[in-house]
Amino acid sequence: MNRCRIKDVSALVEAKLDFEEEGALEEFQDIVRDILESVHHVKKLTVGRSCLMALSIMMVKHLPSPLSKCKCLTIASMGECDFPNILSLLQSSPYVETLVLDITSWGCMWSACVRHSDVDYGVKKSKEIYFKSLLLHLKSVKILCSAKTFDKKEFILVVKFLLKNAKVLKKMVITKPWAMQNPTHNMLQESLRVAEKLLSFPRSSPNAVVMFSY
Repeated sequence: MNRCRIKDVSALVEAKLDFEEEGALEEFQDIVRDILESVHHVKKLTVGRSCLMALSIMMVKHLPSPLSKCKCLTIASMGECDFPNILSLLQSSPYVETLVLDITSWGCMWSACVRHSDVDYGVKKSKEIYFKSLLLHLKSVKILCSAKTFDKKEFILVVKFLLKNAKVLKKMVITKPWAMQNPTHNMLQESLRVAEKLLSFPRSSPNAVVMFSY
């Protein structure tokens, strides 16, 4: 496998990292780490699904992600097994003020470490490690979801975690693209049920507002 070399990118202000998975994720671990170190200074960082899964290998090996100074972090195509990985990425991005999570498509392609049934365990272990320095500057969260993800346990877990731990959060916007496409009565009822549950979660920030965009 060819290794990529990044020279001087000090003028870069935005970076998007992802790749087509063509081999074992372990093969990409060092490359992803090297690239993240090279763009640690960018203000806006987007991490794709394959990149996130490669980072999961480092988490299993107890290797932290390279420290990032980004203020806007976007995680594209989040899967149902990725929550512990996201905590790890947030741990290495202590200056994040805006977080965007795209979970419009759902799937569990993460075969490297945690099974679906282990998500809660991974969250508990992550809490022990990361809570001290997570979300100190997070002010805005945008979550893109769909009909297939809005009522998922993992999605609800993410919202609950962010509301409970983002101490200076001002706004969380949850978008549901499907809601504009003639939703059925059952869809609306389920949507209302989940929305009420999300709104009931405790918030560490007294100024935090949760909004639903249709």
